[in-house]
Amino acid sequence: MKKQGTGKRKLFQWIIVAEIIVCYMAVLTVVSYARGPERHGAAEEPLLTEADFSDISGLPAEEAGAPFTFEDRVQGETVGCLADVDLRAMRGICVSFSVDCPAEYAGGVLFVDLCNGEAGYDYPEQEYQLTLLPGQNEADFILDPGPEHPDTAALRFFTLDTAGYRLENVGIYEEILLPQIPDGLKIGVGACFLLLAVTAAAWAADVRRDKRSRETGISAMPLEE
Repeated sequence: MKKQGTGKRKLFQWIIVAEIIVCYMAVLTVVSYARGPERHGAAEEPLLTEADFSDISGLPAEEAGAPFTFEDRVQGETVGCLADVDLRAMRGICVSFSVDCPAEYAGGVLFVDLCNGEAGYDYPEQEYQLTLLPGQNEADFILDPGPEHPDTAALRFFTLDTAGYRLENVGIYEEILLPQIPDGLKIGVGACFLLLAVTAAAWAADVRRDKRSRETGISAMPLEE
């Protein structure tokens, strides 16, 4: 029984050592995240939806049709849509969409930009260009308003080329600063330390039981006359 108890305690000790190493590595990971670059991502709620957009030419909705449907009305006419966006305290705008482009419209350029003509705000740095290929095209990018921008601007989707396609799966979200340490990592580190505490407590309880057992055995031994 004594050898069995000793072996059990040694197993506990090895487990505790292993868990201490895991906890140490977890702490190093947390420190690495904390000292790393800022983490950015998209907000959960969309910044704009299709309902917020109107035709770029100012046509009434009944004449312009769906905002994300690009169809030439007059050869060479700018086709697209726009929506006002508040740029105050805006880090960036995450934009994604897909286009199933017919072969006859391949080679056309689709522009997405931020613009405020009255404020003289219309720069290449706030513009994204997608040269369309036949078939499925995917776009996923961030528009940076820049260090000096007006309070509001128009987010525009447009083309100067002939068009006959529709933007699908359009996602427009505000870029936000994410927590430096992900919640999942916090939970994982907490679980490591909790497991270490439980193992240490079990080891200590086993040591106490073994000590009481030895003391009980000694007190039960008959005294020699």
